[in-house]
Amino acid sequence: MTSRRAYLGVGLAMTLAVAGFCRFSKHAPASPSPGEVSAPAPAGSPTGTEFEDLRLVLTKEREHSAELSAEVDWLRYQLTVLAELAAEEAPHEPGEDPDGREFPKPGDRLFFQGDELRAGGVPRNDIDRLREIFDESEMQVIELMHQAQRDGTYGKRAYKLMLRDLRVGLRSEIGDDDFDLLLFATDRANRVAVTDVIGGSPAESWGLKPGDLIIRYGDRRIFKPRELQTQTIRGDRGDRVTIDVLRGAERIRLYGVRGPMGIKLRPARRLPESGW
Repeated sequence: MTSRRAYLGVGLAMTLAVAGFCRFSKHAPASPSPGEVSAPAPAGSPTGTEFEDLRLVLTKEREHSAELSAEVDWLRYQLTVLAELAAEEAPHEPGEDPDGREFPKPGDRLFFQGDELRAGGVPRNDIDRLREIFDESEMQVIELMHQAQRDGTYGKRAYKLMLRDLRVGLRSEIGDDDFDLLLFATDRANRVAVTDVIGGSPAESWGLKPGDLIIRYGDRRIFKPRELQTQTIRGDRGDRVTIDVLRGAERIRLYGVRGPMGIKLRPARRLPESGW
């Protein structure tokens, strides 16, 4: 009898122990089974801070790429303008000049029209002074032309460059105001007129309109279309510049940036206005 009770006691104790273990197992964290041990994060995996650093680097690279693209566009524009200017330097037929009379035909001469200056209110002593400047300059051109005919360079690039050198030298010597009067008095173009403004162009946003006469671009007086083209590629793209225009009788100052303008031009002739 005693043995039976002992057996039952041992069985009861084992049952209680098993029940307690099961209850404890329900609340204890599960242990990984063999072969299912959690792997640590791979060495070198980026943290949140490193991800942010990578994002900043990528943003800077994109900005740099955009800057390079803009610089390429600027260089392409400069090359286009330079190619157009070089084409104008190519030999033309004698007397042909898209910007106005600059390359005289043999025997052809400019004539000084002092009466138009006088009618425009230019003082007589200024007209006489300009006439002396004109006579001296015209003799230099005639001598150069005759020399070019003798040595076979007439109408060629070297001849045209020497004529341009004379013109540039004269402008530097007498100044823009007198040069302006001299161009007008000899029936040459001395203004640049806007004939069309492309929609959505920089020029439209600045306020340029067809019919405007562009007098000054930055610090440079403009007398011919190619002078304006040359000035748009000087300096750095995006440099702020002022554009002085004459709209009817009104003088207007506009503000823009150096680079393509989006306008069409033609040479024009007008009695110079003082005060530019």
